[in-house]
Amino acid sequence: ALSEDRNLELILVAGKDKLPEKYSDLIEIDGVVLEPVDYTYNSNRPKSEQLQSSIYRIMELHKKREVDAIIAPGDTRGSVVSAVKVLGLMENVLSPAIATHWPRTNVLIDSGANATEFGMKPENLLQFAIFGKIYSQNYVGVENPLIGLLNIGNEDTKGPKFIRKSRKLLNKLDGEYNISKEYFEPDVFGELDGGRVVVIGGFTGNIGLKFSETTLAFFHEYLSREVKNQSFFRKLCAKIGLAVPLAHLKRDLNYESYAAAPLLGINGNVMISHGRSNAQAIYNAIKITKQYLECDINNKLKEEIKRYVLSKP
Repeated sequence: ALSEDRNLELILVAGKDKLPEKYSDLIEIDGVVLEPVDYTYNSNRPKSEQLQSSIYRIMELHKKREVDAIIAPGDTRGSVVSAVKVLGLMENVLSPAIATHWPRTNVLIDSGANATEFGMKPENLLQFAIFGKIYSQNYVGVENPLIGLLNIGNEDTKGPKFIRKSRKLLNKLDGEYNISKEYFEPDVFGELDGGRVVVIGGFTGNIGLKFSETTLAFFHEYLSREVKNQSFFRKLCAKIGLAVPLAHLKRDLNYESYAAAPLLGINGNVMISHGRSNAQAIYNAIKITKQYLECDINNKLKEEIKRYVLSKP
């Protein structure tokens, strides 16, 4: 990433408890500034130690505007809690939400910021719909995204009361919002380039996202194994015929291609990444973060939330 962009500056904030000893006395590694702190975030540690962890430290640097954005591939709960505590929520926002751009032109929100879903109100999902629209239009590039709730069926009577109330609330959004007349189920993403914003609580959204990722990996492995078990001629034909489609499948749908998802609704730029992120995923996360910063999502989101609040009866 640094070799591609001479203007890029990277700071690696790391807990000494997880940092390999050979790096403990260094202040720079291959052009990346290293800033060690006492601890890596761990929800089981005392609060005093959590406040001295790497994720809190980088939030403080961001609040002081010493960094423009944060890429957080650690504990998502720690990232969300520290972002809310240090950076704060935008005015009138009830809770933050992670917007995941995956696959192609679709968006899933919330994909894990509100992992318990307890205490959430229909108004939370209404705001997530607003978040998703702004993100889809300005980052993904969908002019008029179709917005809807994920549910266990299309019928009005299906699903918990919380979801049914949320749907009624979404239907009250003005004409600038393209609200789905049905719940998203089972055809969550519609066509390949569906341009959908799928709205749900963070617990369900996170499970759905991870299930999709593992299903893709399973499908790829299963197909490869089946090809290997064919006769030589069939195997040769399959390898020739499937080589390019499988490469495109991996490129377009692999989590590494969508390696950073913004935590929307906070006063800052925090990008959430997988804890298992490899070098390719981190490289892509840096590229995605640069593109995200150019879209000025936060200011557009503040304006839209303000417009919605002022327009309420």
